[in-house]
Amino acid sequence: MPDSKDATPRVWNILLVEDEETIRKQILDYLSDMSIDSRRLNISEIGNLTQALNLIHERKADLIILDVYRGKALQGGEQTGIQILDSIKHSGFVPVVLYTALPEGLEAHQSTFVRLVGKDAGGLERLKEEIADLFRLRIPQVHRAIVNHIDQTMCTYMWAFVEGHWRDFEPLVDKPEFLRLVVQRLALTFAREGISQMIEEVYATSAVEQIAGGDNIHPAEYYVKPPMGKDPMLGDIRLRQTGGGNKYLVVLWPTCDMVSTAGRTPKTESVLCARAFLAKDTEEIAEWLASQSNNKKKRVERLVRNTRDESPDRYHFLPGVWDIPDLVIDFQELEHIVLADVRACTCLATMASPFAEALGVRFQRYIGRIGTPDLDVSTVLERIRSPVQPSE
Repeated sequence: MPDSKDATPRVWNILLVEDEETIRKQILDYLSDMSIDSRRLNISEIGNLTQALNLIHERKADLIILDVYRGKALQGGEQTGIQILDSIKHSGFVPVVLYTALPEGLEAHQSTFVRLVGKDAGGLERLKEEIADLFRLRIPQVHRAIVNHIDQTMCTYMWAFVEGHWRDFEPLVDKPEFLRLVVQRLALTFAREGISQMIEEVYATSAVEQIAGGDNIHPAEYYVKPPMGKDPMLGDIRLRQTGGGNKYLVVLWPTCDMVSTAGRTPKTESVLCARAFLAKDTEEIAEWLASQSNNKKKRVERLVRNTRDESPDRYHFLPGVWDIPDLVIDFQELEHIVLADVRACTCLATMASPFAEALGVRFQRYIGRIGTPDLDVSTVLERIRSPVQPSE
């Protein structure tokens, strides 16, 4: 993937869809000195609302300023801008500011991604404020980064990977499995490659959390948030709110037994969960924060790596991110909870694959362990130090 700075536009592309030339000139003049993240606004005018949609599809716009009514704004008038907005929602994505002389009755179209501004005395200033707010929320920046990422990934994937491995693919091209194989491999590429470049494109370099190379990953890659469905899943982090405060539960039960979609009946009425507690309450972290020596830091590292000094198999560390705190699961603190009650608990996130499966395997290993008497190590060491010579 090329350097993200090469893929990032030096301007923000704004489409101004307005059929009144006077209004277009006012907007252009008012926004002429506006810049976001040191990039100026490159505003392209479209005077014919009926032709706007085709031009919108042809250009990679970062934001659209969209008039609503064809001609004079009147109650019952033709809302061509709303038709364009609906078409955009069914064919692609771009944040929109509806700029109209008659905003009354259009409130239902407002959202985080669609703003509504009236063409009154303070309209131009509010228009500028809404544009700035959309960029403050990084909606255009994230959209642009994803589009660039998809374009560059598809280019590299098809030319370098698919064509480069065509001898492997060619025997499969007559079967639908060919498409499944290509798409599944592409999905892994989207999820893992080029993410750091996207982050640098959306955020300042100084704000990027640097991740060491190799197999190290960011905590965000541990989770799927929000969860994919309504049914509980293995690896769900559930929040149970009680009078005594928040309690964290992690689902250990196999996902397949809890499925209720497509009219299916779950195969269980209760779900096995393990309680989790805040990692900051562990002895290792408390002692390290009180006195940050290297030895105490190493104890925290072993906790995080699930190689804790005492009973390492009993505990499982989960890294914190977003509204998920650093947690430690205790495999001895188990609860069988009614399925409906688990559903009622807020699901903060679901552990992604393979981390959910790794959690299940560690739990099974812990409960399936067999205790044995300790070997007399001194006897073994003595034999190694002074081996008995075989008699002739």
